Amino acid sequence: MHRFVKIISFLILSVISFPEVKAQNGYGSGYLIKHDFDTLTGKVKDRRGDPFARLYKKIRFKRNGVFVKKYGPRKIKGYAMGENIFESHWIQVNSILFRTEYLSQENLGKKYFLKVKENGYLTY
Repeated sequence: MHRFVKIISFLILSVISFPEVKAQNGYGSGYLIKHDFDTLTGKVKDRRGDPFARLYKKIRFKRNGVFVKKYGPRKIKGYAMGENIFESHWIQVNSILFRTEYLSQENLGKKYFLKVKENGYLTY
């Protein structure tokens, strides 16, 4: 009887956790915007899964199937995954002792994906 309860418990846990296992591939619905402003919709993955989660330097993009293509910040203007929107921008980092400066200017430094928190004109 005790063994029967263990088997039933295992089967119930397996069935309940199956959808989670399938969803752990890390791809979410989204789109990317190419430099010619062409928008491609599909599935986007921008970070490694647990336990060593971190952002990729190049996003993974699937469209209509299982073929995966990688896009870096130099190849596209930006992308969205779910509610999160990312744009590619030029960033130069200057560090002197304990002071770090970030400068964003066209063709200066490296291109990075930056998450859009607010959109609009900057005033001060």
